[in-house]
Amino acid sequence: MPKFIYELLPYSYLIAGTALMLVQKGTLVGIAGFALYIAGALCWVTRACYRQRHGRRYPTSEYRDDPKLSVDPIDNYQRSIALPEKLYEYLPFGYMFAGILSYQVYLHLAPSYLSVIATTLFTTAGLCIWMLRGYYRGYHRAHSPVLND
Repeated sequence: MPKFIYELLPYSYLIAGTALMLVQKGTLVGIAGFALYIAGALCWVTRACYRQRHGRRYPTSEYRDDPKLSVDPIDNYQRSIALPEKLYEYLPFGYMFAGILSYQVYLHLAPSYLSVIATTLFTTAGLCIWMLRGYYRGYHRAHSPVLND
């Protein structure tokens, strides 16, 4: 499979699943959209965990050898996550899914400005967290030293 297609698969799954859930006319279409959305999230998280395990360096190892770049907080860097790691990884997808659900509530059950606000906040929070994770993990660089160890 070409790398271009391979890299776009999780995003394609997420977009197709979201589109199916938003335009659902029946239960079966909604379930198919949910399955595609979950497949995209699983694919993205699996790749992120694999890339992190096989090429991610923590700032400590980058700055420890160079005294000019050494900064006390980075020297004492410890990974601390208050949430379990799996829950932490799926959090942006959960936020975006909550945005989709609140949009469904707006369309079908109770059209109100609160549903629009909830949809906007959940979706924006999920997208921001997801983009920041990708940025800080170095996915934005074509030849990232983090990914090419």
